[in-house]
Amino acid sequence: SGWLAWREAPAWRADLRTAAGEQLTRSLDDGTRLVLNSGSAVDLRYGAAERRLVLVAGEVLVTTGQETQRAYRPFVVQTPQGEVQALGTRFSVRLIDDRTEVMVFEHAVLARPAHGAPVRIDAGQRGSFTRGQAGALAPVDDSAALWEQGMLVVRDQRLADVVAELARHRPGVL
Repeated sequence: SGWLAWREAPAWRADLRTAAGEQLTRSLDDGTRLVLNSGSAVDLRYGAAERRLVLVAGEVLVTTGQETQRAYRPFVVQTPQGEVQALGTRFSVRLIDDRTEVMVFEHAVLARPAHGAPVRIDAGQRGSFTRGQAGALAPVDDSAALWEQGMLVVRDQRLADVVAELARHRPGVL
């Protein structure tokens, strides 16, 4: 039980979090809108130099707001593998095992692996990265953000992958 508590502690202490089967929509002071998917947790670290969101677990859909400060502060989502900087946009970031997956729905982001070269991901593209490198870009499926509305669309996926995705959205064993 001590190991489980230690492993899950960052998510329990996060500024915003959701349990299995839960979603949370929050508007921030700068007009940014966050939607946390099931089993997600984020910390907010807004400062004078930047607006930083630390994704501790799960997935978040971000619609960046207009900067309200006189000096421009970039909006950055930090993950264990690196960071994603918004370039005025709507995008999602998801932690999957030892990689970060990014899907861009409007404008673009700059994905920076911790120890690799940055890559620009434009609207309609998806990409992923580990601590060492960014993967190849691919098109975003039109239904990729429908989870925000409580829908899960499945096409050409293995049954094991579908069951794993459904299990994220409900407590207990599926």
